[in-house]
Amino acid sequence: MADTIETTNTAQTIENTGNRNDAQAPPMRIARVLGLPVHALAMEQTLAWIARRIDERADANGSAATATPPAQPLHQIVTLNPEIVMAAQRDESLRAAITSADLCIADGVGVVWAARRRGQRLARVTGVDLLERTAQVAAARGWRLFLLGAAPGIAELAGEVLQRRYPGLQLAGAYSGGPQATARDDILTRLATMRPDILFVAFGSPAQERWIAGLREVLGAAGVSVAVGVGGAFDFIAGHVPRAPRWMRRVGLEWLYRLLREPWRWRRMLALPRFALAVILCRDS
Repeated sequence: MADTIETTNTAQTIENTGNRNDAQAPPMRIARVLGLPVHALAMEQTLAWIARRIDERADANGSAATATPPAQPLHQIVTLNPEIVMAAQRDESLRAAITSADLCIADGVGVVWAARRRGQRLARVTGVDLLERTAQVAAARGWRLFLLGAAPGIAELAGEVLQRRYPGLQLAGAYSGGPQATARDDILTRLATMRPDILFVAFGSPAQERWIAGLREVLGAAGVSVAVGVGGAFDFIAGHVPRAPRWMRRVGLEWLYRLLREPWRWRRMLALPRFALAVILCRDS
């Protein structure tokens, strides 16, 4: 079974900061890793950022004079790891999706290490932990979540697990779907009907980043305030794939645990030494 996240006073923290607009909030520091932006936000700051985006939409809808409030923009969050960074070096569409995103956070320990080499401090905020903590806050604040992606049945199972952990969590929907054009209309119809506040997309990278970036306008019109690509997070939460022990995560060895359990990933893992070498050789990342 996936690890539970320790209960904190996160909901109260977000309640106190969520209504503060970005003009009042301190400016975000942005690190650069091989030319890509990474925002220096820790978990609580990321949750507060999400809260502000949802509150902005609610305020705009509440103040609209027309019966049909104007469409509000979608805000995209990218969870960067070394594999995504390296893919973006040769994939212009992925690079464009990342650089146009509203928030890029350090999912991988390698990204944190790369920034530290340049004297820039980043906190690691993984997609799976962000989903867990968002669900915790959502249960307290009434946000509606939609889980999209993974193998058939996994999103639904992950949703059930989160609702058991966080009583009161409103799950607008859970659906495997897919990034293919043939699945698009069905997905968008579901979202427009259920109108979730936050959409978590588990198509894997680079498909999830491209998919969100390419549909920002229509997703915003469907009522989605924030969309986040979370890779294999649903598999972890559903217990379909075990997560590395906490001590391995703390020392940055989660990648090794996954490789030992899933040896077929070795080709993808080749991106890690390539990333390290690129960071060492890069004079202006």
